[in-house]
Amino acid sequence: LGFDRFLSLEDFENNKPVRKFVGDLENYQKIEELYEQKEQGSSLCVFNVTMQNHNPYDDVAYKFENPVSVTNFSTTASVNQYLSLLKMSDDALRQLITYFQDVEEPTIIVFFGDHQPHLPDGFYKEVMGAVPDLFTREQTMQKYLVPFLIWANYDIPEQDVGKVSLNYLSSLMLQAAGLQMSNY
Repeated sequence: LGFDRFLSLEDFENNKPVRKFVGDLENYQKIEELYEQKEQGSSLCVFNVTMQNHNPYDDVAYKFENPVSVTNFSTTASVNQYLSLLKMSDDALRQLITYFQDVEEPTIIVFFGDHQPHLPDGFYKEVMGAVPDLFTREQTMQKYLVPFLIWANYDIPEQDVGKVSLNYLSSLMLQAAGLQMSNY
């Protein structure tokens, strides 16, 4: 794919797994470490894929520091585990942004997901009014939507682009950064 370097589990010496995966916080701390180790005046582009929130969500042995639970309807432990993982991800992203907002070098973070979680049908019935097998086309589309953000430590235009295909995300990032667009 043209990457200069590929990091894997072996590159995380202090790995304290979140369930059986490298946690988002440790992933982001590795990005900070790579930034601090890069040659001054050079750029750094990292494509980081996190696994912390990947299913299955049935690790009853894992204990969350600040667990999240659904309180307004009955659901499974797997839903609560997924929501607790999301909370950890949110906290880790806040820490990453806090780190880079104080960096003088212009920095952009593009953050996106590739799919929504596989959760029990009962959860979708509660929050969407139907089980996935009976979703309307609009409900199916809603289930496959994933949020994204483009953040910079300098002023870039703020906008809500609505629904956009993932294949246009790089163009949105280039546009926000004021960089040359591709011929496509």
